[in-house]
Amino acid sequence: MKKKVKPISLELIEAAHAGNIGKVVDLLSSGVSPNSEDKHGRTALHHASELGYDKIAELLLKNDVAADIDIKDHYGETALHLGALSGNIKLVKLLLSHNAKLEVTNAYGATPLHRGVSTEDIKIVELLLNARCNINAADGNQQTPLHIAAKYGHKEVVKLLIEKGADANALDKDNKTASDYVGNNKFELKEIFRRAVEQPTGIWRAAERPKGL
Repeated sequence: MKKKVKPISLELIEAAHAGNIGKVVDLLSSGVSPNSEDKHGRTALHHASELGYDKIAELLLKNDVAADIDIKDHYGETALHLGALSGNIKLVKLLLSHNAKLEVTNAYGATPLHRGVSTEDIKIVELLLNARCNINAADGNQQTPLHIAAKYGHKEVVKLLIEKGADANALDKDNKTASDYVGNNKFELKEIFRRAVEQPTGIWRAAERPKGL
């Protein structure tokens, strides 16, 4: 029985997933399209971004036929959604330098910022904010990135979002603010939100931080 031959496009995806730079270079040089998709609708760039392989992502984006940076997988996720979860700031900078869309949403209405705040990687969150994404974008549950950060208990991310202008009074579909998702034992987080809602704009300056925060 003959062994089934893999499509050459799938080989590129597998090489990217494995972090095999040499194989990726060879396949791109032979003319393989970087935009072929696997059964989940993911391209080689999706895989490289998810795993934080910035060098492979750069090869795919600088190819003669460049990878489509904003193509969505079957879950509506782009390379930037996945890159925001990767922990690799160099990768996220690369995607932004190639004009990856900031306001694109996945199947659940989440933007790359929603994904980034779930990781507690403050450098990536700050990078997305400095790229001027919508800090108060609401997902399918009408939750903002501040809701997500509060649910995960990410204190530093919550502070950064509020300092950058996140609306601490925004309500989700259950009529809850972000602070409603903070556990009773999270005293520092509760103090951050208390100070935020006391300000007319929902923002407190760094100089006004509660002592010890």
